[in-house]
Amino acid sequence: METALVAACAAVLGALATIVAARLLRTRSRRRLDPTLGRIDEHVAAISATVERVAALAASRAASAPRPEELELILDFDALLEQLVAQASALTGAQAVAIRVEGPGGKPVVASFGTNDGAALLETALGPPDARPFRALTINWTYGPAVEDDAEAYSSALVVPVVEDGITTGALVAYAGPTGGFESEHLRALRALADEAATGIASARRFTELGQRSLTDSTTGVRNRSGYELELEREVARAHRTGRPLSLLLVELRDAEAAETRDLAEIDLALQEFTALVQRTARAADIPCRRRPNELAIVLPETKDEGAQRFYARLRQETSTSFGRGGRTTFSVGLVEWHPDETSNAFDARAAAALRQASGNGGPAVEGAVATAIDLGRARRQDLAGRGGGSAPTDPRGGLLEHLSREIAGARSDGEPLTVAAIEIDDLRAVEERAGKPAADALRTQVAARIDDCADEGCVVSRLAADRFAVVFPRASAQHAQDVLAVLQASLELTPRDDDGAGPLLLSAGIGELSTSDDAPSLLRRAEQALRRARAVGGGSVVVASRP
Repeated sequence: METALVAACAAVLGALATIVAARLLRTRSRRRLDPTLGRIDEHVAAISATVERVAALAASRAASAPRPEELELILDFDALLEQLVAQASALTGAQAVAIRVEGPGGKPVVASFGTNDGAALLETALGPPDARPFRALTINWTYGPAVEDDAEAYSSALVVPVVEDGITTGALVAYAGPTGGFESEHLRALRALADEAATGIASARRFTELGQRSLTDSTTGVRNRSGYELELEREVARAHRTGRPLSLLLVELRDAEAAETRDLAEIDLALQEFTALVQRTARAADIPCRRRPNELAIVLPETKDEGAQRFYARLRQETSTSFGRGGRTTFSVGLVEWHPDETSNAFDARAAAALRQASGNGGPAVEGAVATAIDLGRARRQDLAGRGGGSAPTDPRGGLLEHLSREIAGARSDGEPLTVAAIEIDDLRAVEERAGKPAADALRTQVAARIDDCADEGCVVSRLAADRFAVVFPRASAQHAQDVLAVLQASLELTPRDDDGAGPLLLSAGIGELSTSDDAPSLLRRAEQALRRARAVGGGSVVVASRP
């Protein structure tokens, strides 16, 4: 296309020069000729500039892409696809090119040139509805008046299949804008390129799969430490090149019993089960890796902090219901989003700092980090305000609200209900005045343990005040929370009291179910308002907050 345009522009320049010479001979008045010559000079200069721009574009495209026969020599699969789409653009003059093809391990891989939205462009159907083999497909789009003058809108596309040994493994697509357009020679060139590249794609896939075996952890089946470093460096380079977001989540698994006995086989089994759970939760594009013997790294391409938080919420919910190794097995999480121009080593170091903080071994708070310790397999009483273990919380609500915000995001993403209950021990101050502080403290411990026993797997219990607790019920309605509280109250009534009080120990509770207008503070506030109404009704009452 560029060669034809250069030739046409050169012909125009020659014609204009002839016209100028003829007019010079025929013109009798220099005064009348000067303005005309000035206008012609302006047109000639403009056409010359256009010719130079077209020639420069053609040269840059030719320089950036290897010849088709050289593609077979590229063994890095991702690099091959990037060179392939660049070559397709150079051959067709396309505004954008995208390819989707079967990658190593059978997973689809997408690459694009001239756009960051290659995956979105390829969402359209690229073949006939009866799935018969095809050689090429042409697409033309027309728009309404509001869009037809948009220079960035695509007006046509060429689609050719990538066929390896008679089997279609993907498709190569070139897109043109309103000022472009494809001719039959472009279609032939694109089809020939796809045929030439098929052998190289197969070779690069085999080479990559062979290399991946040396980068795979034999226990979990995911990338080992070397593979993790390679994948992280590659994704950071991609994020730097495209400007797309990237997040990293580190998970440390701790099995107290295995650690005490130094049972490495038991640690491997726990991590193996947990890795399988992570793979069920992750998207196809996410990359789980074994970073250390008891630690996983999950690289999250095309993911901002909010999306990574939702992934963490899904992972936490999945572990609470599907992880079979309960008891003393816990995990901590460090989560960070990539900063522009940050190296892969610095990115990894920030995530590791967040993980150390989550495990209770870090220093000051790390911006943008999730720092949570979760007991796998059952609910666990914890002070969510403490970022890490050991230190007493300074804000009883801060950690709970942080956790509740993540649960709300996950509930809305999955379309699931979410309920919070605020629970208070009735007459605890009277117990302290009558039997002393040790008796009141023993009663608090007794109630907290009983809440843990009655709460569902996946629930998180947090102490709000000396005599008040909050329970977060993921994927549960207000009615389900009422049922759990009824079981809790019945169990307390059957349990002998440790103090000198007569009669059963009673709890008052307020329940709030997530509504469309709720955030974490408003949901907790509605539950506590319902608790105040329950106390006004009388000891042992439960009130469900009305929806706003």
